[in-house]
Amino acid sequence: MLPNGRHQSVSFFGAAETTRASQINIGLADSNEININSDYFYEKKHSFIHYTSVQTLLSILKEKKIRLYNLNGMDDKEEFELSLKYSNKKLPIYNVSEIKKRVFCLSMCKEELEINEESLSQWRSYAQDGYGVGIVFNFEKRYAKDWVHIMLSNVYYNQNRLDKFIEVERLYNQFKIAYNLAVTNFDEMFYRYYAFHKSQIYKSEKEVRLIYCQGFSYNDKPPIKYDINKALKETSYIELDLEWEWDEKTKSFILSQGIVPSNIRPIISIEKIFLGYRLSNKAKYDIKNVAQCHLKNFKRQPEFFDSTLFKHFKTDEFS
Repeated sequence: MLPNGRHQSVSFFGAAETTRASQINIGLADSNEININSDYFYEKKHSFIHYTSVQTLLSILKEKKIRLYNLNGMDDKEEFELSLKYSNKKLPIYNVSEIKKRVFCLSMCKEELEINEESLSQWRSYAQDGYGVGIVFNFEKRYAKDWVHIMLSNVYYNQNRLDKFIEVERLYNQFKIAYNLAVTNFDEMFYRYYAFHKSQIYKSEKEVRLIYCQGFSYNDKPPIKYDINKALKETSYIELDLEWEWDEKTKSFILSQGIVPSNIRPIISIEKIFLGYRLSNKAKYDIKNVAQCHLKNFKRQPEFFDSTLFKHFKTDEFS
């Protein structure tokens, strides 16, 4: 599953006189480097479109931050649970909810969806039926392996992709019997990867996800903020700064000190902004004007485009 996987810690609890542990806890390395050459490391161009409202766009520009919401706040009620069921894992509802609270997600689509005029369902579902916007985020690809607690991957809609988890567990059970050694957190090591699997009914979205997961123990809690989601329920999120800087000089200095930064985050910029196909010319003018006021603090100035679907909806109303 993880050709470059490695652990960074092994621990066990027991009496001081114990000479051989029968149960251990393994901590996988926090770096995204362990996902290289697996299904969960994105190799292509790191530019993706996020469909949302005009209000959310302006909030992102004002705060110069993006939000990653926990899986409980997602529209898909089968989030994470689909993978659990396929893998024959049975957990109490409370435990499932607590796990989903620890995995934070930004959902995006491949930009080709907009370029190829295949984005109608995304506009309707996430961008106010054409009255919203599509924000194209660019991620600095060369530092992707250095990200800590953060992964970027395609979403997979074929449930057969989950067969790897079943095979890994089969091999683990053989190992456990042969060596009388159990890994107490075996299931937890893979929970974050479950977030990259969804039902095939969402296949048309061609989704790519940015996932943040610090872990599932009581102490594994990042700086969390709270909000009310579209269903009027409490949800939580974390923030990532846009245009965060990580130049080679800073990187070399930190590494030369033998310091492992606790949280190396992606360098993200806004590349383009697509304007919804139902927006009037007056609305587009106002949105651009206000957006450009906030963009004065940005190093990269995104270009504005009409949605590629605009020509299919153009009427006298938009002239």
